[in-house]
Amino acid sequence: MTKKCEVFLGRIVDTLDALPYGFRLVCKYIHDLVMDRFKEDKKQLNNIWRAVGYYVYYRFVGLAIVRPDDFGVVEKDEVTDSVAMNLIAISKVLKALFMITTEQSGPYVEMNEWILVRRLLLLPPPSSFCSSHGAL
Repeated sequence: MTKKCEVFLGRIVDTLDALPYGFRLVCKYIHDLVMDRFKEDKKQLNNIWRAVGYYVYYRFVGLAIVRPDDFGVVEKDEVTDSVAMNLIAISKVLKALFMITTEQSGPYVEMNEWILVRRLLLLPPPSSFCSSHGAL
């Protein structure tokens, strides 16, 4: 599971610069609203990731992972039931990563350490979703 999640996460991070301008603009608004709301309490800055991460993952990335045939990533007949179940499992792990969820439970509990390490090492700052090469 970790190898598959690594592949997906690497591809996601590598394509952040390709997010459409309108999408980045919405992320900027979310980022700015959360920054205003929590500017007094620096301990709450993880809420930026929760807000921006939720939007990016649920509205853009997660849908394409779970339903790649609907987004033209693969042909309609290529996603078997077992592939679909594996994609759902990967999606659940990545959701925890993007949402700054503290722990996974159930069959995904072994992914908790991977999630924590990747969050610290790989995830770019939320502001990177909000601008294209620093300008928005």
